[in-house]
Amino acid sequence: MAKIKPIKDIDFQKNLNDLLGSDILKEICKIKCENTAEEILNQIDEYGKNENIDVEESNNKQSGRVWILVGRENIDLVPISLQVGQSLDILKEIKLDVKEMFSENNEKSLFYRDLKEKYGCLEFHELLIDQYLEKYACENVKEVVYEMAKEFYAEALVAYNTYSRNWGFYNSGMDKRAYFRILPDNK
Repeated sequence: MAKIKPIKDIDFQKNLNDLLGSDILKEICKIKCENTAEEILNQIDEYGKNENIDVEESNNKQSGRVWILVGRENIDLVPISLQVGQSLDILKEIKLDVKEMFSENNEKSLFYRDLKEKYGCLEFHELLIDQYLEKYACENVKEVVYEMAKEFYAEALVAYNTYSRNWGFYNSGMDKRAYFRILPDNK
């Protein structure tokens, strides 16, 4: 996985602080050293109920959600952006990550256990995508997104329109999202 390279002219800490102080992020759960896995999983379930997240509806519309994991060495210290991800079912994904913090199965478990030990407080937040892009995206965001995604949409469209017998989409990929948006029931 490629790592982000810092750019001198960007104040990353200010950007994160602004984001955390806005209504563009919603806290999913807060993880402290003394929390049990069950307590954290209950926080995630509660968030899902309060936000009325319908995973099946999201899956049918192929609308992903974005999360950010923030760490603090203690509750009062400076926040650090540790990880960002997107998924059709962010609650399921975050629950799996939380379970990894409490298991000893693999490299991913070690990664999350190390984070839990290093930071006295971890917070998963959901990013409200439309509000974030409205505030922070470049002016020609629609053209940029089109340029980034047009080949996936074209691939799915030609496969659908020609009933390609051997074409298949990657389960979490853009071609899958494009395919489901092409289907008559989703137009």
